[in-house]
Amino acid sequence: MSDEEDAMNAGKVISGKKLVERTRTKYAEQTGHALPNLDPTSAEGRMLQAEIEAIQEVMDEAEQSNLHSHRRFEALLPAVFAYRVAARFTAKVGEFAYVKLTAPAELIRHQPNFPDAWENDVIKEKFESPGWKKGEFVEQVAELNGRKADRVIIPEYYEASCLACHGEPKGSVDVTGGKKEGGKLGDLGGAISAAVYLK
Repeated sequence: MSDEEDAMNAGKVISGKKLVERTRTKYAEQTGHALPNLDPTSAEGRMLQAEIEAIQEVMDEAEQSNLHSHRRFEALLPAVFAYRVAARFTAKVGEFAYVKLTAPAELIRHQPNFPDAWENDVIKEKFESPGWKKGEFVEQVAELNGRKADRVIIPEYYEASCLACHGEPKGSVDVTGGKKEGGKLGDLGGAISAAVYLK
C-alpha cells in the first residue's frame, strides 16, 4: 500500500500534485513507458491535460475543504472521486470528448450518473446477461447528445473495499448515510462510459 493510500485510509487528504505524480508512476509501472508527452494543442494532448488537471483539482478541493469530517471522508470515496473527476474532465473538453461514471439504474445514488439510453441498453443486454464474459467492454459508434460518437463502456465489479458501502445487508445504512445495495464480491457495480465525438 502506498503512502498516499495510507493517508487516505486514515482520513487525510493528499495533495492533487502528489496524486498526479503517483498516477504517472503507476502508469509507467503498468505499461512499461512514461505517460506520453503529447502536443498540448492537439485533441489528444488537450484531453490528457484535462484529465490531469481534473484529478489535481478534485483532490486539491478535498484537501482544502472546510467541510466537517463526515463530508470530507465522503469526498474521498472512490466512486465520488471518480464521478467528480469525470464531470470536471467533460466540462473542460466536452466539445469533443465525454467521460461518465455510471451503473445499472437501480444502483445510482448520484442522479447525473444515471445511464443514458445507450449505456442502459449495454448494461442490461450485455453486462448483466448470464453469458457475458466478465470484464469485456463494448465499443460502438452511437449517438451522444445528438452527435455521432465513438463510444466505449467498461464494466466495473465490486471489490472487497466496495462492500462497506454497497454490500449487505441490503437497505442498511452505510458510513455515508446512504442505503446499501446488497452487492456481493464480483457483482456488477458500475461502468465507466467514455466517448470521442466524430467529425
